[in-house]
Amino acid sequence: MNPKQALAIGNVRYEEGNLTPCAHDARDTARSLRSVGFQVRVGIDLTEEQMDSTVYKFARSVRPGSIVVFYYSGHGAQFDGKNLLLPIDFSNPYCTDAQSVIQQLHQNRPRVVIVILDCCRTRVSISDAVRQNSFFDRRPKLRDGLAPMKGPPSTIIAYGCAAGASSIARSDLRNSVYTHHLLPRLAMPNIEIETVLKHVAIDVQRGSDNEQLPYIHSNCNEPIYLNANIWPNGMSFYPMIKAPDHQWHRDHHRASHHRSQFDDPSYSSHDRSHLQSHRYPHRKHLWYGAIQYPYKYW
Repeated sequence: MNPKQALAIGNVRYEEGNLTPCAHDARDTARSLRSVGFQVRVGIDLTEEQMDSTVYKFARSVRPGSIVVFYYSGHGAQFDGKNLLLPIDFSNPYCTDAQSVIQQLHQNRPRVVIVILDCCRTRVSISDAVRQNSFFDRRPKLRDGLAPMKGPPSTIIAYGCAAGASSIARSDLRNSVYTHHLLPRLAMPNIEIETVLKHVAIDVQRGSDNEQLPYIHSNCNEPIYLNANIWPNGMSFYPMIKAPDHQWHRDHHRASHHRSQFDDPSYSSHDRSHLQSHRYPHRKHLWYGAIQYPYKYW
């Protein structure tokens, strides 16, 4: 079985205001992933230096052939075509580049890298001190939302909203709109992750009346299951399997005794595995024998 590893980051305490749902998003997503066997690291309110260090250490820990999930909730923006995942001190001109994160996660040759970016909550305002920095001199190139991007083979990227757009905010939810719809589906057994993400996108689109349109990029050519359960809840579907043999024979004898008083013996019976023991009626009529055995040998 492939190892499963995840990193969930939620940035809340920005200088311009808190994004309260982001901490819940990261922790709740981590809890859901742990429930299906993921080893999860969580980072809350990370500075630029802490984000880079956390991503670097996690990328180094990725094992070959593993299923990797990177989840980010917080502010995001694009600058000169690059997608920036903004730390809480994003006045620093060198922000975490999402494309660089994907490249780092692929270094140890995992089976697949799944990136979920639930960011671009509100318009990012830039202080006067930051505007004077040479990095932000070309302000027209700093835009809200994220730009489309690709990754190496076996990369799946889920965006919480459309390219260049911002996510809507709802004060009545514990989580963001996208993560609110993601959590109930993330741990579903035996469903491909791309199918899960497509259903999440549909839920968000319908729930927001087309105001928020998530989208997915994938170049993964194999089915990936976060929760691959060959026989989910099998014992509950077949409770008779748990009964001892002597108990089953006792109950079967009683049931057979009662059925014999009412049942027509011409119908087939069933054994313990619920398979038919006789495909044909029990009565041995001459015409039936002729049909079943048309040839006689002497």
